Amino acid sequence: YQAVFLSKAQVLRYHHNDINHLESLLREYKNDPMPKFIVTETVFGMDGDIAPLEEIVILAKKFGAFLYLDEAHATGLFGVNGYGLSTTLDLKNVPHIIMGTFSKAIGASGGYIACHKIIRDFIINKAPGFIYSTAPSPVVVGGAFKAWKLVKSLREERKTLQSLGKTLHKMLKAHGFNIGTSETHIVPVILNEENKCLKIQKALLQEGVIVSCIRPPTVPPGTSRG
Repeated sequence: YQAVFLSKAQVLRYHHNDINHLESLLREYKNDPMPKFIVTETVFGMDGDIAPLEEIVILAKKFGAFLYLDEAHATGLFGVNGYGLSTTLDLKNVPHIIMGTFSKAIGASGGYIACHKIIRDFIINKAPGFIYSTAPSPVVVGGAFKAWKLVKSLREERKTLQSLGKTLHKMLKAHGFNIGTSETHIVPVILNEENKCLKIQKALLQEGVIVSCIRPPTVPPGTSRG
Protein backbone atom coordinates (compact mmCIF):
# COMPACT_ATOMS: atom_id res chain seq x y z
CA TYR A 1 0.00 0.00 0.00
CA GLN A 2 2.92 2.33 0.58
CA ALA A 3 4.02 1.73 -3.01
CA VAL A 4 0.50 2.47 -4.22
CA PHE A 5 0.43 5.68 -2.18
CA LEU A 6 3.80 6.87 -3.44
CA SER A 7 3.08 6.03 -7.08
CA LYS A 8 -0.52 7.29 -6.97
CA ALA A 9 -1.53 4.07 -8.74
CA GLN A 10 -5.18 3.11 -9.04
CA VAL A 11 -6.08 0.00 -7.03
CA LEU A 12 -8.74 -2.43 -8.23
CA ARG A 13 -9.47 -5.37 -5.93
CA TYR A 14 -10.71 -8.61 -7.43
CA HIS A 15 -12.77 -11.08 -5.44
CA HIS A 16 -10.74 -13.58 -3.47
CA ASN A 17 -9.36 -16.26 -5.81
CA ASP A 18 -11.98 -15.33 -8.42
CA ILE A 19 -10.08 -15.71 -11.69
CA ASN A 20 -13.10 -14.68 -13.76
CA HIS A 21 -13.43 -11.39 -11.91
CA LEU A 22 -9.72 -10.72 -12.33
CA GLU A 23 -9.98 -11.35 -16.06
CA SER A 24 -12.98 -9.04 -16.37
CA LEU A 25 -11.02 -6.20 -14.74
CA LEU A 26 -8.01 -6.78 -16.98
CA ARG A 27 -10.24 -6.82 -20.04
CA GLU A 28 -12.00 -3.63 -18.93
CA TYR A 29 -8.67 -1.78 -18.72
CA LYS A 30 -6.80 -3.52 -21.53
CA ASN A 31 -6.64 -0.34 -23.63
CA ASP A 32 -5.50 1.81 -20.71
CA PRO A 33 -1.91 2.91 -21.47
CA MET A 34 -0.83 2.68 -17.82
CA PRO A 35 1.09 -0.48 -16.79
CA LYS A 36 -0.93 -3.16 -15.06
CA PHE A 37 0.18 -5.17 -12.03
CA ILE A 38 -1.39 -8.36 -10.69
CA VAL A 39 -0.53 -8.64 -7.00
CA THR A 40 -1.33 -11.72 -4.95
CA GLU A 41 -0.16 -13.91 -2.13
CA THR A 42 0.59 -17.47 -3.19
CA VAL A 43 -0.52 -18.98 0.13
CA PHE A 44 -2.96 -16.72 1.95
CA GLY A 45 -2.01 -15.96 5.52
CA MET A 46 -5.54 -15.37 6.83
CA ASP A 47 -7.42 -18.21 5.11
CA GLY A 48 -4.74 -20.83 4.44
CA ASP A 49 -5.82 -21.40 0.85
CA ILE A 50 -3.74 -21.18 -2.32
CA ALA A 51 -4.09 -18.76 -5.23
CA PRO A 52 -4.89 -20.18 -8.69
CA LEU A 53 -1.39 -19.33 -9.82
CA GLU A 54 -1.25 -21.08 -13.18
CA GLU A 55 -4.43 -19.30 -14.29
CA ILE A 56 -3.08 -15.97 -13.03
CA VAL A 57 0.13 -16.45 -15.04
CA ILE A 58 -1.96 -17.12 -18.15
CA LEU A 59 -3.85 -13.86 -17.60
CA ALA A 60 -0.62 -11.95 -17.00
CA LYS A 61 0.68 -13.18 -20.36
CA LYS A 62 -2.62 -12.53 -22.13
CA PHE A 63 -2.97 -8.94 -20.93
CA GLY A 64 0.70 -8.00 -20.65
CA ALA A 65 0.52 -7.49 -16.88
CA PHE A 66 3.40 -7.37 -14.43
CA LEU A 67 3.14 -10.15 -11.83
CA TYR A 68 3.93 -9.59 -8.16
CA LEU A 69 3.85 -12.74 -6.00
CA ASP A 70 4.04 -12.63 -2.22
CA GLU A 71 5.57 -15.92 -1.00
CA ALA A 72 5.65 -14.99 2.70
CA HIS A 73 3.63 -18.05 3.75
CA ALA A 74 5.03 -20.40 1.11
CA THR A 75 8.77 -19.84 1.50
CA GLY A 76 10.36 -22.86 3.14
CA LEU A 77 7.24 -24.97 2.83
CA PHE A 78 6.05 -25.26 -0.78
CA GLY A 79 7.46 -25.49 -4.27
CA VAL A 80 10.65 -26.98 -5.63
CA ASN A 81 12.91 -27.76 -2.66
CA GLY A 82 10.70 -25.56 -0.47
CA TYR A 83 11.57 -22.31 -2.23
CA GLY A 84 8.00 -21.17 -2.85
CA LEU A 85 5.19 -21.92 -5.29
CA SER A 86 6.62 -19.54 -7.86
CA THR A 87 9.26 -22.20 -8.56
CA THR A 88 6.53 -24.39 -10.07
CA LEU A 89 5.42 -21.77 -12.61
CA ASP A 90 6.51 -20.93 -16.14
CA LEU A 91 7.37 -17.25 -15.73
CA LYS A 92 9.29 -16.86 -18.97
CA ASN A 93 8.30 -13.68 -20.77
CA VAL A 94 6.28 -12.51 -17.74
CA PRO A 95 7.76 -9.47 -15.97
CA HIS A 96 7.63 -10.36 -12.30
CA ILE A 97 8.81 -9.84 -8.75
CA ILE A 98 8.85 -12.62 -6.15
CA MET A 99 8.76 -11.40 -2.57
CA GLY A 100 9.27 -13.43 0.57
CA THR A 101 10.19 -13.14 4.21
CA PHE A 102 12.91 -14.51 6.45
CA SER A 103 10.75 -14.05 9.58
CA LYS A 104 8.47 -17.09 9.25
CA ALA A 105 9.72 -20.53 8.14
CA ILE A 106 13.30 -19.26 7.81
CA GLY A 107 13.27 -18.23 11.46
CA ALA A 108 15.22 -14.97 11.17
CA SER A 109 14.02 -11.47 10.26
CA GLY A 110 13.89 -9.31 7.16
CA GLY A 111 12.85 -10.39 3.70
CA TYR A 112 13.85 -10.68 0.07
CA ILE A 113 12.76 -9.96 -3.46
CA ALA A 114 13.77 -11.97 -6.52
CA CYS A 115 13.64 -9.95 -9.71
CA HIS A 116 15.50 -8.75 -12.79
CA LYS A 117 18.67 -6.76 -12.17
CA ILE A 118 17.07 -3.64 -13.63
CA ILE A 119 14.27 -3.78 -11.04
CA ARG A 120 16.73 -4.54 -8.26
CA ASP A 121 18.88 -1.54 -9.12
CA PHE A 122 15.81 0.69 -9.36
CA ILE A 123 14.59 -0.35 -5.90
CA ILE A 124 18.03 0.07 -4.33
CA ASN A 125 18.32 3.60 -5.69
CA LYS A 126 14.72 4.84 -5.61
CA ALA A 127 12.77 3.13 -2.80
CA PRO A 128 12.83 5.30 0.35
CA GLY A 129 11.62 2.40 2.49
CA PHE A 130 14.81 0.56 1.54
CA ILE A 131 17.21 3.50 1.40
CA TYR A 132 16.32 4.83 4.85
CA SER A 133 15.97 1.53 6.68
CA THR A 134 18.68 0.08 8.90
CA ALA A 135 20.65 -2.77 7.36
CA PRO A 136 20.23 -6.16 9.06
CA SER A 137 23.00 -7.20 11.42
CA PRO A 138 25.63 -9.72 10.27
CA VAL A 139 24.20 -12.24 12.75
CA VAL A 140 20.73 -12.01 11.19
CA VAL A 141 22.12 -12.20 7.66
CA GLY A 142 24.25 -15.22 8.55
CA GLY A 143 21.33 -17.00 10.21
CA ALA A 144 18.99 -16.34 7.29
CA PHE A 145 21.63 -17.43 4.77
CA LYS A 146 22.29 -20.70 6.59
CA ALA A 147 18.57 -21.41 7.05
CA TRP A 148 17.94 -20.71 3.36
CA LYS A 149 20.55 -23.33 2.46
CA LEU A 150 19.00 -25.84 4.87
CA VAL A 151 15.49 -25.51 3.43
CA LYS A 152 16.13 -27.87 0.51
CA SER A 153 17.08 -30.69 2.89
CA LEU A 154 13.90 -30.47 4.99
CA ARG A 155 11.62 -32.54 2.75
CA GLU A 156 10.41 -34.85 5.53
CA GLU A 157 9.75 -31.93 7.85
CA ARG A 158 7.60 -30.29 5.17
CA LYS A 159 5.64 -33.50 4.65
CA THR A 160 5.12 -33.84 8.40
CA LEU A 161 3.83 -30.29 8.73
CA GLN A 162 1.33 -30.71 5.90
CA SER A 163 0.21 -34.05 7.33
CA LEU A 164 -0.39 -32.46 10.73
CA GLY A 165 -2.31 -29.67 9.02
CA LYS A 166 -4.61 -32.17 7.30
CA THR A 167 -5.16 -34.00 10.59
CA LEU A 168 -6.08 -30.72 12.27
CA HIS A 169 -8.50 -29.93 9.42
CA LYS A 170 -10.32 -33.23 10.02
CA MET A 171 -10.40 -32.86 13.80
CA LEU A 172 -11.77 -29.33 13.76
CA LYS A 173 -14.39 -30.14 11.13
CA ALA A 174 -15.45 -33.21 13.10
CA HIS A 175 -16.13 -30.97 16.09
CA GLY A 176 -18.17 -28.52 14.01
CA PHE A 177 -15.63 -25.73 13.66
CA ASN A 178 -15.56 -23.53 10.58
CA ILE A 179 -12.08 -23.49 9.02
CA GLY A 180 -13.16 -21.77 5.83
CA THR A 181 -11.26 -22.64 2.66
CA SER A 182 -7.99 -23.68 4.32
CA GLU A 183 -5.99 -26.27 2.42
CA THR A 184 -2.58 -25.82 4.09
CA HIS A 185 -0.94 -25.76 7.51
CA ILE A 186 -2.55 -22.35 8.11
CA VAL A 187 -5.85 -23.30 9.76
CA PRO A 188 -8.15 -20.51 10.95
CA VAL A 189 -11.02 -21.20 13.33
CA ILE A 190 -13.61 -18.69 12.16
CA LEU A 191 -15.77 -17.55 15.08
CA ASN A 192 -17.39 -14.58 13.32
CA GLU A 193 -18.05 -12.39 16.37
CA GLU A 194 -15.15 -10.27 17.59
CA ASN A 195 -16.15 -10.40 21.27
CA LYS A 196 -16.56 -14.18 21.13
CA CYS A 197 -13.10 -14.50 19.63
CA LEU A 198 -11.56 -12.33 22.36
CA LYS A 199 -13.29 -14.31 25.14
CA ILE A 200 -12.05 -17.62 23.76
CA GLN A 201 -8.55 -16.20 23.35
CA LYS A 202 -8.57 -15.15 27.02
CA ALA A 203 -9.89 -18.51 28.19
CA LEU A 204 -7.23 -20.39 26.23
CA LEU A 205 -4.50 -18.13 27.64
CA GLN A 206 -5.64 -19.01 31.17
CA GLU A 207 -5.10 -22.66 30.20
CA GLY A 208 -1.59 -21.90 28.97
CA VAL A 209 -2.47 -21.88 25.27
CA ILE A 210 -1.41 -18.79 23.30
CA VAL A 211 -3.50 -18.02 20.22
CA SER A 212 -4.04 -14.89 18.20
CA CYS A 213 -7.41 -13.22 17.79
CA ILE A 214 -7.56 -11.86 14.26
CA ARG A 215 -10.29 -9.27 13.79
CA PRO A 216 -11.22 -6.28 11.63
CA PRO A 217 -9.64 -4.49 9.88
CA THR A 218 -7.23 -7.39 9.29
CA VAL A 219 -10.16 -9.55 8.19
CA PRO A 220 -13.65 -8.47 7.03
CA PRO A 221 -16.28 -7.66 9.68
CA GLY A 222 -18.07 -10.76 10.91
CA THR A 223 -15.15 -13.10 10.18
CA SER A 224 -13.03 -12.77 13.33
CA ARG A 225 -10.95 -15.87 13.92
CA GLY A 226 -8.30 -17.53 16.00
